[in-house]
Amino acid sequence: MFNVENIDNELFYDFAFYSLTLIMLTIFISYKVGQARLRKKAFANVEDAARHGGSEYCRIDEEVERLRRIHTNQTENIPMFLFVGFLYICTGPSRFWYQTLLRSYTLLRIMYVYAYMNEWKAPWRSVIFSIGLYLTMVPMILVIVYSFYV
Repeated sequence: MFNVENIDNELFYDFAFYSLTLIMLTIFISYKVGQARLRKKAFANVEDAARHGGSEYCRIDEEVERLRRIHTNQTENIPMFLFVGFLYICTGPSRFWYQTLLRSYTLLRIMYVYAYMNEWKAPWRSVIFSIGLYLTMVPMILVIVYSFYV
């Protein structure tokens, strides 16, 4: 039965650890965006620019934008995976497969951030992103199938 009571404590500890790791990665990127804005004097708002030297610093910088795109990608994809991962844990999956899913997705997100920050050439970043997307879709499909047949 699809039930929160199906959650094995060990599975939940795994989920918590990898969820927090992914959230810390997102916070790290947020910090890097702010750090780059200060270093490059490239602020998004006139009031921030005025505080740091004048309205001419309200401008776009490629490095800041690259980091901002990474952060946006993180905030779009990680919550979706965490939600699906929590629903999947409620189906009582095998610990081995659940750990493999969490570890693989976390590793892929770290690789994606690294690839984007270091301007890897196509198609590597897209391949990494696509595998991560599939790792979100597989448990989602399993949860849907499980909910129809249990």
